[in-house]
Amino acid sequence: MAATTFAMEAVAELSTLLYQRGGYDIRLEAAIAKLYNSEAGWRIVDDTLQIRGGRGYEMAESLARRGERPIPIERAMRDFRINLIFEGSSEIMRLFIAREAVTTTCGRHSRWWIPRHRWATASGRSGGWRGSTPRGTQARLVGRGQLPSYGEFGRLAPHLRYAERTTRRLGRAILHAMVRFGPKLERRQMVLFRAVDIGAELFAMSAACVRAQI
Repeated sequence: MAATTFAMEAVAELSTLLYQRGGYDIRLEAAIAKLYNSEAGWRIVDDTLQIRGGRGYEMAESLARRGERPIPIERAMRDFRINLIFEGSSEIMRLFIAREAVTTTCGRHSRWWIPRHRWATASGRSGGWRGSTPRGTQARLVGRGQLPSYGEFGRLAPHLRYAERTTRRLGRAILHAMVRFGPKLERRQMVLFRAVDIGAELFAMSAACVRAQI
C-alpha cells in the first residue's frame, strides 16, 4: 500500500510538473493519472477492508458503540468508489488513451510509449521527445535506437532500463496489432485495454523512479 501510494503521488506530481511547464500537451498524462490513481486507490481501499475483516465492513459508529477504534473503512469504500466513474469512467479513460496512443503512433510522434522522455522534459533533463524525427520514432520503436544507461539514477537505473525496453516492446506490439487488425482494432477492446494498462504501469514506474531520485 505504501509503495502504491508513492507511485500514485509520483504520477500526479509528474503530470502537474508537465502542465506547469506550459506549451505541452498533457492529455495522455492527465488521463493516465486519472485512470491509474483511481484504480490503484480503489485497490488500496479494498485491501484495507480485507485486512480489517468484519471490522472493516462495519460502520465506524457501530465500532465506537462496541468500544472498538472507529476506523471508517466502509465509508472510505463508499466515498472512493465514485472516482472510478465521475470525471471519466475507467472504461472511457481507457478508450481515450488507446485512441490517442494509436493515432499518434501512426503519426509524427509516438508520444506515450517512451515514458522516459516525459520525466526528462519535466525535470529539465536532456532528451525531449518533441524534437525527434519520424526516422527517430521508427528507430526507437523498431530498432535499437538510443539505449540510455540511466547511470545518473544509481540503483534505480535497472528499473528505468527495464521500463525503456518494455516500452519499446509495447510500441512494437501496438504497431503489430495495427497491421493485423487494421480499422477493426478500435473494436478490439481487450487488446487496447491491456496495452493501456501496461502503458500506465510503465508511466507510473518511470514517475516513481524520478520521484525517488529527486
